[in-house]
Amino acid sequence: MPLSLAKLWQSLIKISKPGTRKLADRHRREVKQVVSEKRVLVSCGTAIATGTVAAVKVKEIAKEIGVPVRIVQCKAQEVPSKIMTFEPHFIITTGQLPDNLSVPVFRGLPFLTGVGLDELKAKIVELLQQE
Repeated sequence: MPLSLAKLWQSLIKISKPGTRKLADRHRREVKQVVSEKRVLVSCGTAIATGTVAAVKVKEIAKEIGVPVRIVQCKAQEVPSKIMTFEPHFIITTGQLPDNLSVPVFRGLPFLTGVGLDELKAKIVELLQQE
């Protein structure tokens, strides 16, 4: 369970006093949004240039299909630790990553070159729409 979801859930448990109905309802909506959003990890060599391009493109794709998405960018060497803490549904990388990662990895080069972009978009849409 992601850390933010755990914190929201704990706050819901604490809110059981009369007169806190509006606050509890707001927290329930926040928990529902966190549960329904897809988590995407975007990595590149320095977590600045090419990773930002890929992150923006993934946000655009998610917005087009109406799926809430949470994106975290990192350097390629940070990916194993980010998998443990962020628990992404998939990874987009513009650099090199190990082959033995526990989540699907897609090369983000088509976001930069345009070659193979339709195929990459189709794969991303498929993963974003999975339950």
